[in-house]
Amino acid sequence: MTSHSDAEPADLCALGESEPAAVRVLHVLPGRPEGHNMVFAREMAARLRLHGVDVVEFFVESRSSPRQLWHDFHALRASIASHRIVVVHAQYGAVTGLLAALAAGRHKFVLNVRGSDLNRVPSENLLRNQLARLMTRAAAIRSDAVVCVSAALQRQLWCVGRKSVVIPSGVDMALFHPMEQAVARQALGWRSDERVVLFNAGLAPTQKGQPLVERAITRLGELGLACRLEIVRGERSRHDMMLLLNAADCAVLASESEGSPNIVKEAMACNLPVVSVRVGDVQERMQCVRPVAIVDRSEHSLATGMHDVLTVGGRSNGKEVLERQGLSLDASSAKLCALYRSVVANDEFALNRR
Repeated sequence: MTSHSDAEPADLCALGESEPAAVRVLHVLPGRPEGHNMVFAREMAARLRLHGVDVVEFFVESRSSPRQLWHDFHALRASIASHRIVVVHAQYGAVTGLLAALAAGRHKFVLNVRGSDLNRVPSENLLRNQLARLMTRAAAIRSDAVVCVSAALQRQLWCVGRKSVVIPSGVDMALFHPMEQAVARQALGWRSDERVVLFNAGLAPTQKGQPLVERAITRLGELGLACRLEIVRGERSRHDMMLLLNAADCAVLASESEGSPNIVKEAMACNLPVVSVRVGDVQERMQCVRPVAIVDRSEHSLATGMHDVLTVGGRSNGKEVLERQGLSLDASSAKLCALYRSVVANDEFALNRR
């Protein structure tokens, strides 16, 4: 368990603009504070602080040890009390969400549903998958509001009535931006004459479809288009990710399950063409992007999609589309500020309009 705060109490996005109220929000995250764990949620916290929200972070490092969870439950309650927390915001469902919901007590509670905490994941243990879904729904029922990163996830939350809203994770457009491919490749030490497909395996390569992508790359070579597969496993810095997205020729997504995959939005921000299976909100995000390939989840379809996109060549219009969709980090943080304001004010009508 780790908890920290970066600032003294601050105003909650001009909450009660005539008489601003000092309000603190506790973000509860799964995993450890080191490395790039839950980086999108931590980037949101940093941006919220710039908007005047005082965010305290609490990390639930173990989700399987009953003894550790009991300790974290009490530590979480102590953190809520000592930091004068008004809103507890669990950044993930399953064990983390339910633990935060129980620890929140009478405080306002917001749950973020991100995908694998609610979706069925075929490669995961069936019982574990079902328990995660059950705990997520239980936390959602307790919540004052549920933030879903996609409309597909929202439709699964039949149990929460009208208190769910869709706010996809936004992209830091100042960090993720188009640059000359040759410059990015030089910075990474890549050759200028090779075709490179970028694949984000993260910390769950099987769920992300790494074996399938590797077979598709082999099949692509058999179709006469040799490519090098660059696999990212969550160890790269955000700056390096921007360089990789600008240096590659396309990104491929083959996940079994997703909510709103950030790698797709980050690729769009860098104008990198994307080849993806039909998962999460990818079709909605990529509707007006060219070139792009949305394919069936099979070796042949992925190889064909990569062949088509790479044959066309060039960059996409992803950044322009992403901006039109209002998916910058600033836009998403402003929506979350407004949601906090509605929750604190008990304004269900305002919540339902978001």
